Amino acid sequence: MTIAGTKDIVENKIDRLIYNAEKDVTTKGGDAADVLRRTPMLTVDLEGNVSLQGSQNVKILINGKPSSIMAGNVGDALKMIPADMIEKVEVITQPGAKYDAEGSGGIVNIVTKTKKIIGVSGSVNGSIGTRSNFLGSNISMRFGKWGLTGNLGGHMWRSKSESKIVREYFVPAEYQVLNQTGSGSNLGGGTFIQIGADYDFNDKNNVSLSLRTPIHAFGNKNKLSYYGGDQIDSLDWLYRRESSVNNLNLGSDVNIDYKRTFKKRFSQRMGYFRPIQLQ
Repeated sequence: MTIAGTKDIVENKIDRLIYNAEKDVTTKGGDAADVLRRTPMLTVDLEGNVSLQGSQNVKILINGKPSSIMAGNVGDALKMIPADMIEKVEVITQPGAKYDAEGSGGIVNIVTKTKKIIGVSGSVNGSIGTRSNFLGSNISMRFGKWGLTGNLGGHMWRSKSESKIVREYFVPAEYQVLNQTGSGSNLGGGTFIQIGADYDFNDKNNVSLSLRTPIHAFGNKNKLSYYGGDQIDSLDWLYRRESSVNNLNLGSDVNIDYKRTFKKRFSQRMGYFRPIQLQ
């Protein structure tokens, strides 16, 4: 008799809490920030700052390693990683000595999908909404001692805002009305590419190579008008301001790992990250 079971969405281990994001359908179509918001013990504000039990002294890892894409703005980096590419999130509240003081408040390890499956498997999924769209795909191939994986995802989000304020001023022998109207629009999105290859020399020795390349773009437009006079609808003076900001962030991680089971593990990491600001 064979008994098959499934993992719980949240697991409590001796040294960590594990949130199995791939089991939670509510994260589909979001990004890494949305996944962390669903993770117990974590809080993510509107700017993408991550707190663990109230402390922002948190170190974020990807697949157990520091990532150069987190070296800049963490909020922008989290938007680069689609939720569909995240397998689980590990929250370590008491980091061991191997972690530096930067993560003394705790460690958050984002584990991406890199499962070993014999043969060929893949999936495509997407979502469409009034505020965001997402399309992602992944493929895994394993033949003999060789394994190849690939993930590609893209997302787009947008928002609009409008405001109107009327102020009335009463001063001796004078009455003034100030009207203020404003509108704004935000448009952002990006792609996330992850490819990897690994080779099993035998059951104890494995070497792997992986590349992650996220691209994140963001645009913002704002219009603000002030006008006023000595009556509600009068126009004695007018001031108008318009602003437009466009940002493009590029980054990539290259990781080479050698693993020997049960004995000693050695890994060498190379990374490149250079944010580009276009305005």
